[in-house]
Amino acid sequence: GGAIFLQGGIGLGGNPVLNTGGDVNVRGGAAAVGHGGSVFLESGESASTSSGSMFVGTADAGMVGVSGGVMLSSGNASVGASGSISLRTGDAFHGAGGDITLTVGVSARMPHVVGSDGGDILLVAGETRNERRSGGMVAITGGIGSNPSEVDGGDGGAVVITGGEALGE
Repeated sequence: GGAIFLQGGIGLGGNPVLNTGGDVNVRGGAAAVGHGGSVFLESGESASTSSGSMFVGTADAGMVGVSGGVMLSSGNASVGASGSISLRTGDAFHGAGGDITLTVGVSARMPHVVGSDGGDILLVAGETRNERRSGGMVAITGGIGSNPSEVDGGDGGAVVITGGEALGE
């Protein structure tokens, strides 16, 4: 099928503050009483082979500056709970379920410049400001080996937590 390409305008001037590239905004419709419109981004399916991949990322930075961040955020709620964020891979019937990998990029040093620490991965559960309530829980659980075979039904997945290794002196 035909491709659709959306791109913001190019900023060609020499001023890095005023001549920036144009944004691309995609937003669901607003509603006065009912719920607002949703936004669906989904790759294409295939009747016989693999479905298309989904890529969400920012472009590399130029010679100076930093690359743009990626933020997934649900909206605030004044009455009721705010929306959840879920990362889930699909089920696989003749193969392994897909992995979820969180990796921080390498912090490398340019010659004659002081290097930086490696980036962190932080898991922080929700705060509560309510009486007689608990803050959110952080749970890390290995996968279940759920085959009911009495001979060898498989094993549950391990949970491994390892501190960083120091390679210097």
